[in-house]
Amino acid sequence: MKKYLLILGALLLLPFSVKANAIIDITANKTNVSSGDTIEVTTKISSDLAIGSYEYTLDYNPNKLELLSGNEYNFGSSNDDNTKSFTKTFSFKVLNPNDNTITVKSYAVISYGFNKEMTVKINPLIIGKSSNTITYNNYLSSLEVIDNKITPTFDKNTTKYFLVVDPNITEIEIKAITEDTISTISGTGKKEIKNNEETFEIKVTSPDNSSKTYTLIVSVEDQNPIKVTIDDKEYTIIKNIKDLFKKDNFEIKLIKIYDKETQSLYNANINLTLLGLKDDKNNTDLYVYENNLFIPYTELSSNNLTIVPIPTDKKLNNYETYTENINQKRLYCYKNSSNDKTCIIYAVNINTGEKAFYTYDLDNKSIEKYNNSLKKELNNKAFIFIPIIFILLITLIILIVLKRKTKSKNKKRRIR
Repeated sequence: MKKYLLILGALLLLPFSVKANAIIDITANKTNVSSGDTIEVTTKISSDLAIGSYEYTLDYNPNKLELLSGNEYNFGSSNDDNTKSFTKTFSFKVLNPNDNTITVKSYAVISYGFNKEMTVKINPLIIGKSSNTITYNNYLSSLEVIDNKITPTFDKNTTKYFLVVDPNITEIEIKAITEDTISTISGTGKKEIKNNEETFEIKVTSPDNSSKTYTLIVSVEDQNPIKVTIDDKEYTIIKNIKDLFKKDNFEIKLIKIYDKETQSLYNANINLTLLGLKDDKNNTDLYVYENNLFIPYTELSSNNLTIVPIPTDKKLNNYETYTENINQKRLYCYKNSSNDKTCIIYAVNINTGEKAFYTYDLDNKSIEKYNNSLKKELNNKAFIFIPIIFILLITLIILIVLKRKTKSKNKKRRIR
């Protein structure tokens, strides 16, 4: 009887004395891979003790590996004490062969019968680049327009180019060669010039499906251009603005500048007109146009307030005009001194259409409406305080003089 009790006690203590360990091995049919390869990956969970249940989630970089078959989340269970391993197979497509690791996360292995979570060791899969892997790229080695010269000079890392053609040109031919001979190219060949501004895209796609797009903007030479000068720099107005710029809540509107017609972008809700300008290096940008004045277009936002700086010839007393780099735009603003970290900008509220002066903090980018009445009030108080201080100062001097005279008289009396 005593012998049976000892055996029973040992059995009762068994769940607490057995140390359960499991291993998750991740292997593949090959580890030296190239872009586009398909590999078979196997996960095997094993233990010396019977496994009751398990779960895990595959962990890998989806930008480098594409799961073709199988699920990221996996689970399973057994109903007997003989199951000591589970195996699953997955299929992956290699998108990028460099530095790939497949492992698991959020995992758990539970022992059968004891219902205890095992200590798990992970052996991840490391996939390296094959020594004979072909390296692809999506660059052009040349880009040209037959019988024409594009600007700037071609460089494979530059993706935007310009061409100005005579008004009688109705067709051009784009020729390009890929740097990688097995990459494909689209967008070349003969192209019609139907508008004064045309944009053509030349797309290079490598065998690993990565692509790069080069853009060619063709402008028909304007025989009657509109030139404007801003800060001693000459710009040309882009008459066909719809070909280069599009903005929500703005419509195309024809206006005249120097008696020459041009397209503009116009927002009727806030009465705002935008023009496209091009410098001598073919850099293009949007400008706000008002009262024959120009200012670079930008939006400034803070505390649910969004404004667009607009040009003005209005002046603020006791302030000087400076230019500040705000939102990467050179904007005019009014400041007390060059070191002042706040400036005053004339702008339109894009929600209400109200045009007014706003105070802009150059450090924290905060915006609030300029309170001119408060400044006047402070100035008025200053004019009141100055005479009062002057009167008090004169009174103090008189009292000091009288006090000294009184002391002098008293001293003479004591001497007598």
